[in-house]
Amino acid sequence: MDEVGCLTSDYTSTAPADEQMQYMSQFFKQTIVEAKLGNATVRRRIRDTPYIMPRGPDAHSVNASSNSTITYQPGMCRAVDGGPQAGNDTIRAMESLHSVAWFSVDGGRGYLGGEVGKPGLNPLGKLYTETCRLVHNQGTHQGPSSSQQESDQSHDPDEDEPTRQEPEPHNESENSMASHEDSEKPRGPDIFVPPQQHRDQLQTANSSVPFCGLAAIRSAENDWDSMELAAAAKATGLGRLWHYNWQASTDVQADGAEYVPMIKYPGQVDLPPAGANGVGGVVLGWNEPDNGGQAGRDPKVMNDPESLAGQWVEDMQIARALGYTEFVAPAIANDVCWMDFFLKACERTPDCTGLITYLAFHRYQPKCASYSASPDNMYWRDDLSYLLSWQRLMDKYNQRGFKIKGFVMDEVGCLTSDYTSTAPADEQMQYMSQFFKQTIVEAKLGNATVRRRIRDTPYIMPRGPDAHSVNASSNSTITYQPGMCRAVDGGPQAGNDTIRAMESLHSVAWFSVDGGRGYLGGEVGKPGLNPLGKLYTETCRLVHNQGTHQGPSSSQQESDQSHDPDEDEPTRQEPEPHNESENSMASHEDSEKPRGPDIFVPPQQHRDQLQTANSSVPF
Repeated sequence: MDEVGCLTSDYTSTAPADEQMQYMSQFFKQTIVEAKLGNATVRRRIRDTPYIMPRGPDAHSVNASSNSTITYQPGMCRAVDGGPQAGNDTIRAMESLHSVAWFSVDGGRGYLGGEVGKPGLNPLGKLYTETCRLVHNQGTHQGPSSSQQESDQSHDPDEDEPTRQEPEPHNESENSMASHEDSEKPRGPDIFVPPQQHRDQLQTANSSVPFCGLAAIRSAENDWDSMELAAAAKATGLGRLWHYNWQASTDVQADGAEYVPMIKYPGQVDLPPAGANGVGGVVLGWNEPDNGGQAGRDPKVMNDPESLAGQWVEDMQIARALGYTEFVAPAIANDVCWMDFFLKACERTPDCTGLITYLAFHRYQPKCASYSASPDNMYWRDDLSYLLSWQRLMDKYNQRGFKIKGFVMDEVGCLTSDYTSTAPADEQMQYMSQFFKQTIVEAKLGNATVRRRIRDTPYIMPRGPDAHSVNASSNSTITYQPGMCRAVDGGPQAGNDTIRAMESLHSVAWFSVDGGRGYLGGEVGKPGLNPLGKLYTETCRLVHNQGTHQGPSSSQQESDQSHDPDEDEPTRQEPEPHNESENSMASHEDSEKPRGPDIFVPPQQHRDQLQTANSSVPF
């Protein structure tokens, strides 16, 4: 929106300063910016507003008399019925507003500045810049960070103020009854639910999975079935849940729950076609290549990630030929460095970078009983450090030409301290509440208190070394060794980058397996959710209702085809403890420095590159 401001009622000149202040405060700050920042009161007010009516007609409309599409005529635009989703779609428009430029021209001078000859900002300019800082400080818009120098070349063109034309008044009388009736209906959550006739098309075209998923298996000993899945899908909201079972097919299906197949081991591709029978367009990659009990059972896979990029391309090209459009990287059990070396090889392998849509990782906490979302809790700091590691890795490779969209944490849950079984329900509740809800989700929703707590937490330390590091003795890049990953200094941006990791978290799947049954469900033979399942689905709804994640809305039917593979629970290996002692002094010193706003400021050496490569303008 590259011109916005106030004019006099006859559209001949700029309105007085007090009227500009009123409009900037009420429309720009208290409506657009507050809605972008997730203010629930403002968003509710917009949803509940009647007579929000877009302009029409549609350019693809057909003229009944000529049976051909209509042609454009100046002045033809009129208000049309906005329908029951008008408020939600208006909020989505504000979320889609990438950039704004206030019209700063008044009588030949800048309207936001002070008096002639006295550089600075007047109250209107201060209000505008302060409001802009709100958006950037919350991290809801990230423009390039560039170091720009003033040019010594002078240019003073004849820049007359543009002539303003009065827009045609918005006609609320047309279709007003229909619009008013729609406004009385419940508006629903802050996401767009397309009409039924578009859902099948969306199921194939929009391949992104919703924010919340379930990692669950079906076996003879448990009660995980379509009824259990349907209960979870209903509680989360139809079209807002996905599930997988570490296999390429399932007989567990429910309306509104998307199944995501997996290529569990390198070279073993047996996928169904995408876009049919409850399957979307997303495929999960190899399961835990850094775990000797999973894909890492092949020593070559576990010990030599740089040798596998070619196999990844072969597997994903088969998936792409079957209609899959988004490819989730191998899901890492714990060793971030394995993925760093794998992506290093992928970078130099033809067609590989385009076959990594999301990075994937698992997170299990063995100390859930003593876990709390507090800077003095080492287990919480360890989780933050793990998320930071992935954000830094994505930043690195996106700067090197990848187009990674975010993260999929497709296993998360609590295990006993010896990593041999699932932790008791009360410990799961503690972890889900403190880590998933009160940390990840609250940070995604813009909770300033939570984000400040993360920024102010010391000892957030990512894993290293960098796969592109050079061995001083051989003057060549280092090679991967299992167990080489250690904590390294996170620097002054550690807290901010950890928040960015949570914002980049595209999807989560809680590990719902316990003693052979679904851990989020009720008793055997009684479909429904237990308290843990209810907490999970309620938290998922928070994300979707705030509009911070929009997955596909699909109408899926249960399949009558039966499939009951031998789906044993994956073997878990205890990850190496995060070593906080290394570089702790440097990290502590950095933690005492001001953290700055909630956006990533790259090191000085990257700024010139970013200035050219990142073409998006700030808000």
